[in-house]
Amino acid sequence: MHEFETQNQRQQTINLAEIFLQQGARLLETQAAAARAVMRTQARSFAALGGPDLSALYADENERRFSELLKTSTDQAVSLMRQTNETVRQFQQVLSQLVSQQTTQLTQHLRTAAEDIGQRTQQVEQQVREASNQTPQQARNAVEQALQGSGAISGTEERARSKRPA
Repeated sequence: MHEFETQNQRQQTINLAEIFLQQGARLLETQAAAARAVMRTQARSFAALGGPDLSALYADENERRFSELLKTSTDQAVSLMRQTNETVRQFQQVLSQLVSQQTTQLTQHLRTAAEDIGQRTQQVEQQVREASNQTPQQARNAVEQALQGSGAISGTEERARSKRPA
């Protein structure tokens, strides 16, 4: 539900941006038309006072070209904005899938490690129970065997132990 709300808000933001861009272009076109009308009037007034007639510079053909340029630029900007938003959306989707996959793998790894630790703990617990049931002499012998197997007892320690009475 949260993802749908986020996507809805993102789409509303995109729509607002498109509306602002298109309305800004229309406003600019309207202001340019008004400026051309004022300049055309000024040029005709200048011609009426004996100057050259420059009103042709502000003809309808130039106004049409400017409007086409503005419309084309606005359409390209809106198209680019839509493509960019779609690319960002796809990137976010792929990134979300990757994070989800990595999280699943990490969870499975941690679960396996926890199970291994549990099994080892049970084995050690069983060994401790067995050792507590042995007599002290058997326990000492088991410890010595374990230490000899690991190489922890040096030759001099072994000789000293063998001289002790049991």
